[in-house]
Amino acid sequence: MIYVCKDDAAPALLTTTRPTAPRRLSPARIDAMPPKRAREARRTDKDDASPSTCTRASRRHARATFPILRDTCNVTNARLTRNARRPPRPDEREETVNMYLEFHYANTMDLFAKGSFVPADALGFAERVTQKAVALGKSRVEDRDTRCDTRVIRALDIGCAVGGSAFHLAKGFDEVVAFDFSRPFIDACKHMQKYGSMEVNVPDEGDSVHPIRCERPCSDAEARKVRFHVGDACEMVRDAEILGKFYCVIMANLLCRLPHPRACLDGLKAVTSPGSHVFIFTPWSWLDEYTPDAEERLDLESLHNEMKERRFEWAGTWEEPCFIREHTRKGQYIVSQAHWYRRAD
Repeated sequence: MIYVCKDDAAPALLTTTRPTAPRRLSPARIDAMPPKRAREARRTDKDDASPSTCTRASRRHARATFPILRDTCNVTNARLTRNARRPPRPDEREETVNMYLEFHYANTMDLFAKGSFVPADALGFAERVTQKAVALGKSRVEDRDTRCDTRVIRALDIGCAVGGSAFHLAKGFDEVVAFDFSRPFIDACKHMQKYGSMEVNVPDEGDSVHPIRCERPCSDAEARKVRFHVGDACEMVRDAEILGKFYCVIMANLLCRLPHPRACLDGLKAVTSPGSHVFIFTPWSWLDEYTPDAEERLDLESLHNEMKERRFEWAGTWEEPCFIREHTRKGQYIVSQAHWYRRAD
């Protein structure tokens, strides 16, 4: 995801006299661009970052004229230092990444203490959440080819985790964009995209682990259709110009992990066009850790109302179970509720 921090309350004296620096794009924002624009942005960013005598002189002048800037910089540096020492979030830990790689790519039934105890209907979640979208994409591509159209049929995976669903979407679309808030998750996505497989250690019993091999579920050609980047689901309105428009959007088990879910719903409208389809899967498991403001939390009725306000029509609801293995004798059995919406004309 892409993060921009603005201080609207900066003193007027500083804003009128302080030297203006070239606008810098974050690496995540550059990763989200099409390849050609990304290369140009990286070259421009590199040129702007090179030190110059004029820049150094401006900084010396600012330090001499506005000593308050030194104090502000010291406070900012202290905050950055504290952030650098913060403990990693759960989705940044190696064991979490490995658990999700198993969830997306491995056969959990073979890894549980007794395979028959694993609910078979809960396996293959990463593929099942894409099935209706892939069918819609294939139909749209065939219709386009019949009419000799040149439009690219695109899909978006919001909160893609380690990328399993994005690779399945690539089987039905010309282009897939997938992003997640976790940098380690996206690193794992890009590794699977490049190499096609990955060996990871998963927990067995106690502190013991054993290696398993995760295999990408699509061909090299299909994998090349996917673009992964770090992104923020609550900032899609801001990033809509870079993301573009999509025919199908999926968001699996993410809604109740967002601090501002309505901002994400605003983003869905910004990245879709009339006739687009949106698939939202959620177990409705709101927690203070992720959504501290109880007023932000949604239920089935409020979700339908919010989507209706954004000109999305309800098209169907069903249940999608999933099973996440924690170790050989423990797992999470989750039943997500699936909601299908179509953007009205």
